[in-house]
Amino acid sequence: RGNFGAVLYAGISAAFGIACFGLSIRHGMGGSDVFDWVCFTIAMGGVIGWYTTGNAVLGIWLASLADSVAYLPAYLKTWKHPGTESPWLYSLSFLGALLSLSAYRVSSVSIFQLNIMLTSLVMLICIYHKRIFYAGRRPMSVR
Repeated sequence: RGNFGAVLYAGISAAFGIACFGLSIRHGMGGSDVFDWVCFTIAMGGVIGWYTTGNAVLGIWLASLADSVAYLPAYLKTWKHPGTESPWLYSLSFLGALLSLSAYRVSSVSIFQLNIMLTSLVMLICIYHKRIFYAGRRPMSVR
């Protein structure tokens, strides 16, 4: 029961997440330092809070917080190694969230789409930071 579109989206997102997880184990650059574990713990706290709360709006905010914190290690990795991420995923994700915001009145539950837009934008900055911040600068010559 429920909205078929929402169920389909959730199923596709879950399949994408499982595929990314599987590929990251085999080909990923993952870490297991203290920063990664702190981010993981905070993110899981947000997910548990989302799951256990009876308030749907608070649940969305907690899930968005968990998602934002979970992106911190990805930001750091992508800043150091920008070629490891495809800008297409984040460009399309940003566009999709922007289009979904235009479909209805923005309210407190819009934090999910705003969070997707923000994380996608930050990832795009991490991918292109050398072009953005260092464009036009000539390397210093060594004598």
